[in-house]
Amino acid sequence: SDFLMSLHEIGAQNNQGLVMLSMQLPCLVIGAGLTAVDAATEAQAYYLQMVQMVYLRFNKLLEMMGEKRLRSCFSDKEYMKLSEWSAHGQACLDLKNEALRKKLKPCFRHLLQAWGGVNIVYRGSLQQAQAYKNNHYELQEALDTGIGFFAQTEVSAVTINSSGAVSGLDCLQPHVSDWSFSKISRVEKKGNHYTCFMESTVSDLQAGLVVSISTGDDFSDGLGQWLIVEVLKNAIVVRSWHCSPLLLQDYVDQHTNIFVGLPKRQLNLAAKQILVATGSMPNTAYEYEHKGHFERKDGFYKMYDICTDGLKLKDASYHPHSGFFLSYTNGNRRVSVVGDLHPQFHGSVVKALASSQHAVVDLMRHLDSLPERICAQKNDDVGRLHSDMRISVLESKPLMEGWHLLKLNAPWVCSQSKPGHMFRLQASYEGKFSNFGYESVSLQPYEIDHNKHTITFVFQKNSLALKRLSLVSSGQSVSCMGPTGVSLSSRHLSHRVLLLTDDQRLPSALLYRSHFQMCSEGVDLYVAQSEQAKRLLDCLHFNYSFEWLVESHEKNLILSLGQYGSIFLHGEFNFVRQYHALFSDYFLEYTGNIPKMVGFVGGDMQCMLKGICAQCLQWQVDPETKERTKAVYACSWQDQPLEIVDLSHADSRNNRCQALSHLNGEWQKRFQNLS
Repeated sequence: SDFLMSLHEIGAQNNQGLVMLSMQLPCLVIGAGLTAVDAATEAQAYYLQMVQMVYLRFNKLLEMMGEKRLRSCFSDKEYMKLSEWSAHGQACLDLKNEALRKKLKPCFRHLLQAWGGVNIVYRGSLQQAQAYKNNHYELQEALDTGIGFFAQTEVSAVTINSSGAVSGLDCLQPHVSDWSFSKISRVEKKGNHYTCFMESTVSDLQAGLVVSISTGDDFSDGLGQWLIVEVLKNAIVVRSWHCSPLLLQDYVDQHTNIFVGLPKRQLNLAAKQILVATGSMPNTAYEYEHKGHFERKDGFYKMYDICTDGLKLKDASYHPHSGFFLSYTNGNRRVSVVGDLHPQFHGSVVKALASSQHAVVDLMRHLDSLPERICAQKNDDVGRLHSDMRISVLESKPLMEGWHLLKLNAPWVCSQSKPGHMFRLQASYEGKFSNFGYESVSLQPYEIDHNKHTITFVFQKNSLALKRLSLVSSGQSVSCMGPTGVSLSSRHLSHRVLLLTDDQRLPSALLYRSHFQMCSEGVDLYVAQSEQAKRLLDCLHFNYSFEWLVESHEKNLILSLGQYGSIFLHGEFNFVRQYHALFSDYFLEYTGNIPKMVGFVGGDMQCMLKGICAQCLQWQVDPETKERTKAVYACSWQDQPLEIVDLSHADSRNNRCQALSHLNGEWQKRFQNLS
């Protein structure tokens, strides 16, 4: 969904835009619902458009700058990728020109297939696919455009190349044989291999196949998948295959029934890009953050019908077109739910959109039942509500070279905002930039003034989206979604706080400092020394005490860590990782109370809706074993205890290929005059 959302957000259909979303072939789409079909279709169409845009811009810049100068603007990896895209774009344009000459409609199927194409991967048969059941015409049209479909293909693992990029998917497909399943009588271990002695013949098995092992013949309690290394007379020798190695002999001793399942053959599908469209879980994050508001049932919010009086609630019937209210009651106020969050409409975009039509009768019954004085008050409040919800620019000015200050008048948003919250901002498409799409950006505020209803952001203009945001003028409206993320706790801390920051996150760190000054026994601010940080503090007229964070003074800082109860590392990832490692080494031999270390792990974000897209997913680990435990949305928890953060995954999230972004940056500097 984050891929489809990106296409919509940046106006990718406009080939004049400065889109930053890169696409590579071969591309695999996991899943077989209508969303998967949409993703595959859009990926194929977008790739064709993207490579043609790259060809035109890359070659125009090459003509203007020369190869040596242009090459210096990119890393070797980026230049190689752009060259490949440019070649594909040229092939597309040549084919279009040839078709135009012959007065035919261009067909790109053979080009796409030669480049690896777009393929859907599904664990079941074609007839079992939700897309086939719900709209087989749409699925057929997608297949007619050249999209492939791998049925009965079970995904086991993603393979990566030496540079850490995706290179393919390890999959399993059914192996035709007379073997069904057999019980294991005993297991012998030698090294990382296990010899499983079977109660039935193993003649139909062969080395190289993969089998699943389970404590039940229905294989609901699986012990992973195992690669057959050797087939003996009445036994098979196996080793773990994309699963944690288990002591199988221990399970044999503890369970009387251990079974080996149907064999499957290995299949590796090449891929440079993988889109996952396997359905979603209902987003009930609000109840986790504000417990006691809404009842839950079976993973969803519990739904209620509205009674004939339009006010009282009753348990929802099982009729598919009923139950659009939650358990919340506050006087005459109710909360309704439509769309994908409704259990009867979940899992289908078409049904989710249609849910509003079914809900309107109950919603109008409730509105019509409200007392006249409330309705009159509501009508009077419409103008005020519109005014409060409007977000406009009060001040937009350069702060120093490369940095900008943006102050917004946002009465309602400001009333909901606290230190720590994040916001998603996007410049409106107006004037000479109305034809160009820009991504939204995630920012934390430098200042929140509840009395004046203003929110102030200070940001570095280090992306095209941020440069465009800096061009908004006083009185203009901007798109500002929020607040989101988790605010800093207002509970008073009975200890001192150590706050470390770098020049990249210095503005928002100053708001953190103000918060801890009021909500703790004191805060000490350390700023990584740099010329940019010095000028930034001068421009912001920061007059409070702080210390410069320099390498020569780190030893003294480390020796003083015991006086703090919390350490907040509020900077870019490399900064957070550096000081987390430094302090962790010191605490290995520390005998006192170890302060809790919290770090900012926001990174790249997109929708910032806490569970819709997957752009900000961050793995967490067990503090002791360092094994991964769960993935969380960083937009719903941006300041995390570093002992449970998978720092290697956080690093990989921050190392996206920037080839397309850098190309558009060079193009913009020369042709769009966006400074």
